[in-house]
Formats: sequence, structure tokens, C-alpha cells
Amino acid sequence: MRLPSVGEVLGGKYVLVAVLGRGGMGVVFEGKQTDLARGVAIKVFAEEAEGSPSLARFQREIQILAK
Repeated sequence: MRLPSVGEVLGGKYVLVAVLGRGGMGVVFEGKQTDLARGVAIKVFAEEAEGSPSLARFQREIQILAK
């Protein structure tokens, strides 16, 4: 899997506007949720990050925020 780039649409409703940060685990994008016209941050992990402790930590953060 390749990392997406600015201008691409993810999930049919998230447009990647700009790169906010880049690191060994992936890229953080400024995005726009088109159906609600609001700004979002989108973190995309590199394929190499799969199974890493950082990815597991990020998944725990997602679960906490979802509550």
C-alpha cells in the first residue's frame, strides 16, 4: 500500500489538503470532511508501521477518543 498524497479523497468524503507532518510511522494531513464542510486531521500509517508498538498505542488512543 502506498501513502496517499495531497488532493486525494479518502473514504469518499475526506479531501487531503496539506501535509502537516511526516515521520517514520507515516504522514499527518490537514483534511476537509466534504459532507460536513469541516476541517480534520488525518493520520495515515506507513505499511512498515503495521504491527509496531506505535500503531498499537495509536489504536488505543482511537478507542479512548471514541468513548
